[in-house]
Amino acid sequence: MSLILVIGALTAVGRGLYSDLTAVVEQPRDPASDPQAGEAATPLEAEIRELDVGLGFTGSGLAAAAAGVIVKAPIGMLALPCLLVPLERFAGHAWADARAKRKLSFAVLEFCGLVTALAAGHMVLCVLGLTIYQAGRRGLLATRRRTRDDLGEALDDWAERVWVIRDGVEVEIELAQLEVADHIVISAGQTLPCDGVLVSGSLAVDEHMLTGESMLVEKAPGDSVLGMTLVLSGRGVMEAQRTGAETMAARLADLIVRTESHEQRVEIRSEQLADSTALPTTGAGIVGLVVGGINGAAAGIWANCVDSLWLSAPISAVGLMRAGARHGIMIRDGRSLDLLADIDTVVFDKTGTLTLGTMTVAWLYPAEGRDRAELLRFAAGAERRQNHPIALAILAAARAEGLCPSTLEVGVPTYETGLGLRIEVEGAQVLLGSRKLLERAGISISPEIVERQAAAGALGHTTVCLAIDGEYAGLIELEPQLRPEAEAAVSALQARGLDTLILSGDDEAPTRALASALGIDRWHAQMLPEDKRDLILALRSEGRRVCFVGDGINDALAMRHCEVSISLTGASAIALDSAQIVLSDGRLSGITAALELGERSQTATRRIYRATVIPSFAGVGGVLVAGLGPVAMFGVYLVSQSITMGVALRSMRWAPSTALDDPTPPRS
Repeated sequence: MSLILVIGALTAVGRGLYSDLTAVVEQPRDPASDPQAGEAATPLEAEIRELDVGLGFTGSGLAAAAAGVIVKAPIGMLALPCLLVPLERFAGHAWADARAKRKLSFAVLEFCGLVTALAAGHMVLCVLGLTIYQAGRRGLLATRRRTRDDLGEALDDWAERVWVIRDGVEVEIELAQLEVADHIVISAGQTLPCDGVLVSGSLAVDEHMLTGESMLVEKAPGDSVLGMTLVLSGRGVMEAQRTGAETMAARLADLIVRTESHEQRVEIRSEQLADSTALPTTGAGIVGLVVGGINGAAAGIWANCVDSLWLSAPISAVGLMRAGARHGIMIRDGRSLDLLADIDTVVFDKTGTLTLGTMTVAWLYPAEGRDRAELLRFAAGAERRQNHPIALAILAAARAEGLCPSTLEVGVPTYETGLGLRIEVEGAQVLLGSRKLLERAGISISPEIVERQAAAGALGHTTVCLAIDGEYAGLIELEPQLRPEAEAAVSALQARGLDTLILSGDDEAPTRALASALGIDRWHAQMLPEDKRDLILALRSEGRRVCFVGDGINDALAMRHCEVSISLTGASAIALDSAQIVLSDGRLSGITAALELGERSQTATRRIYRATVIPSFAGVGGVLVAGLGPVAMFGVYLVSQSITMGVALRSMRWAPSTALDDPTPPRS
């Protein structure tokens, strides 16, 4: 009687302690240690913490129960309070799980097995079973937990300090101190710290991370500018209109964080398979009860080796993730492994994904009486101090021709917003930019050159006109630099029977030209982030299983609404965080290898499932025919665990069927 009272008292104390420990997650977080203080933990985080507490209880109970068996002393009864407290919570979760799924789930089955084992007097098996279940459940939830610091990662790309004009003086302040209406000094190479409007000067801005636009955007006084875009040339002063969390980039980041993605509601395959065994196992337990009483019921339920599935399937996934990492395939979410095997449609972003985000000189058209070398020399001299894609392409072409732009004598450039620049090169007055720049200077352009520009534009190419000392000197045609492995990567996907599409924020002409070059029939241009998301949802409503490959902030929203999302190193912080898979070598050839990895994962999961079904049937037969009890069934479980672990460990030796090397080096 005294022992019963002691156990009852310890159970009551344990319930209070358990409640106190798990209640911690419901309290607001400390503002000093967490910038998101005041927010309660999510239900997912709360359940993980509760499982951690439960594992502490069952671990203590297991030690006490084992000690009682070894020394044959009543100390083993102290395991009962450590078992009853988490078992009570587990009963609530099992009931909630069954109600949510509207069917008999594995959680309910596991609870019945624990109760019958305890009723049959097998406390060690009961505590061990609950410990294994809690460990498996915690691992399952850990794979579902998504990071919620996308906004912080995006803001990390911004400078921590900015220069502003206050009382007519330039002063440096912390980014956090920036206020609406502040006038900010902007120069080349700077990432804009907020949204606003340019009040003076001129800028050439790379906005492709936000908008998908591959070309530089010229900004003049009165034009809007967006935070987190990069200034490649020019200098000016902007007025802050939206700062911090109010900027376009931050609001998009917040939308991404708050979007409840469909993929987060997809059950892990191992859980689905475990649930599918619940009804047959219940039947085995009922038959065992009729044949052998409470011991038979416990043995019938414990004959299900589904615990092997719960533990081995995640280990197999981790093994494949490590194998993929060795070959440049970084899996951030283990669920994407199984989903990869079912993909039938691959959607690509254009700029920065299929292209390198850089340009190369495709053709040179020197005017009559001039040659290629002269055209390149003066163009390179004009662009010598610039670092935007057109300038870098011209400089690279000049160096490839043996020219040395750094030795040229050049003056101070004068920028014509949206048109080009004027500069003195080697004593000659040079104009470099659009046709309109030359026409404003009174320099005539022949109809033949106009036709060449139109033809280049139809291919998605960019043209730059050059004039020297008031005379037309030639035309330079540039094209986006395609990733060298892009064509082979797309062909490999199409050879596997997958549909391919391009979604781009860029203009129609370059998008159409790229799609034609890669043999992709379906493409969409001038798409906003919401447009990309809506098209992904439309594809899925048709029954498609979509993989999205992107790199920009404007891609991240679409990436959250497809089965699998892939990004490349060098992508924006939010795209990298939204992607389930990151190709760390930055090559598209890794997509095919990732699909192979997914197929291997699905195969391993099926093998593990078979390795649990066969021992389970053998165990049920042993219970019904030979009258085996719960202890023997635990032995069958260990056999099943060994088999499935062998399958899981084999996953670590995976390698892609083809080499992932680039077929050709990038063009200079």
